[in-house]
Amino acid sequence: MPYCPKCDMEFIEGIQVCTDCGQPLYESKEAAQAAMKQEEEEQFEESVSQAPLDFPEKAQRTRPAPSVYVKKSAQYQDMKSSAFAFLLVGGFALAFAMIGLLVLIPAYSSNNIFVSIGAGVLGCFGLVCLFVCLKTNQSAARMKKEADAEAEETNRLITQFLNVHSATEIDNLLENDSSQSKESSTDTPEEFILKRYELIQDFLITEQDLPDPSYVDFLCEEIYNRMYGQEE
Repeated sequence: MPYCPKCDMEFIEGIQVCTDCGQPLYESKEAAQAAMKQEEEEQFEESVSQAPLDFPEKAQRTRPAPSVYVKKSAQYQDMKSSAFAFLLVGGFALAFAMIGLLVLIPAYSSNNIFVSIGAGVLGCFGLVCLFVCLKTNQSAARMKKEADAEAEETNRLITQFLNVHSATEIDNLLENDSSQSKESSTDTPEEFILKRYELIQDFLITEQDLPDPSYVDFLCEEIYNRMYGQEE
């Protein structure tokens, strides 16, 4: 079945564009996963090949630039909204079809063929919308379970990180690294914040098995906010 990896939704045969995000659909979920995996591998190889030669360890840990991570809870809400929209459209289409059959045909008997065709088309369209609504609700139910599991895993990873590392440790490591560097430390506040993010990301990559770079970036944001709050 056609599949959208961004919205994690499957569609009926014949649909080529996602009704939510407008992106072209893959022919199946497996095909989408294979294409995304190949793209990540190509980006990883490119990033490694461009890494400085005097930093081999850093090159081995380099990951492709992450895209914006969309939480499964947000995907679940999008699915529910889409299902409700299809329900409304399908309901109105069926209502107008019934009006055509019960009211317009008797009133305009001379054109009842055209009215019947129009009512039939509306009725079919309404049934299709209701079918899509049903399938979307089923996908949303599965996504709800995945969202709950993701929230629990995210909280576990963040709590584990904060139990092992602290803001003081992060800043001390960066200051020691700057003091040992041959170049004088002239980091701006923005550059220092970026180094904090990079160090948190390095810890996550080396300590956890997290294959999705966008999820790692999302965790970095959450961990940084909990460590440093709104001080910036």
